[in-house]
Amino acid sequence: MASMALGALGTSALVQLAPAPLHLVFAILLAAFAWQLALTWRVPETAVRRPGALRSLLPSIAVPPRARAELLAVTPINVALWALGGFYLSLMPSLLARVTGSPSAWFGGLSVAALTLSGGAAILVMREHRPLLALLAGAVALLAGVPILLAGANLALPWVLFGGSLIAGLSFGAGFLGAVRSIMPLAAPGERAGLMAAFYVESYLANSLPAILAGFMARRLDLLTVANLYGGAIVLLVLVGWALTLRRHRRALGLARATVATR
Repeated sequence: MASMALGALGTSALVQLAPAPLHLVFAILLAAFAWQLALTWRVPETAVRRPGALRSLLPSIAVPPRARAELLAVTPINVALWALGGFYLSLMPSLLARVTGSPSAWFGGLSVAALTLSGGAAILVMREHRPLLALLAGAVALLAGVPILLAGANLALPWVLFGGSLIAGLSFGAGFLGAVRSIMPLAAPGERAGLMAAFYVESYLANSLPAILAGFMARRLDLLTVANLYGGAIVLLVLVGWALTLRRHRRALGLARATVATR
């Protein structure tokens, strides 16, 4: 999360202050990746070599049967969280330019940094709590943050919008932590890679497809209208996820109580 904030602010600085920003950012990233490659090459190998290196590169996605119900329950909230991230990386810069009346790239970088830094803070705070509590706390923060940032956009109040970003960022961190910790313990050690792959495919599709659809709609509808529809869809997803999660955990609690009673 901190790295995402640093990247957003760093690229904003390049756009605002450096020459050829659309090219320079890729040159810097290429140099950083080359440096990382050189460092990684020097790291001692910790695994024993065995046949099948090329075969291991084939993607493997699998959801263990005992994790399917929990993944289904957390999916609406997880999709809403990642769709919010897509909203910030796609529509938020244009929305901020409209609200503030300034084309400065700093506003876009600051909004993403507000989202991710508060998300990182939420992870630090919630890391010792139960996954269900973290997931529901993320849902509550999202239900509060999205209407606030939309109010800031509709009323042309930039600082209200940034305040909503901070609250929504809490949901981004706490909800993601709760979702991951809800499903991963349900997989055996040999099943975790496939489950995590499925979780990230879902997450990145939620990050990209709604943003692409919003960009398509923004060419035909008013930007503010698209933002309101996008935010409304996020709130609806969170409410559905809240209901599914509570229903699943109430069933589990009822089964546990019944088992104790029969003993």
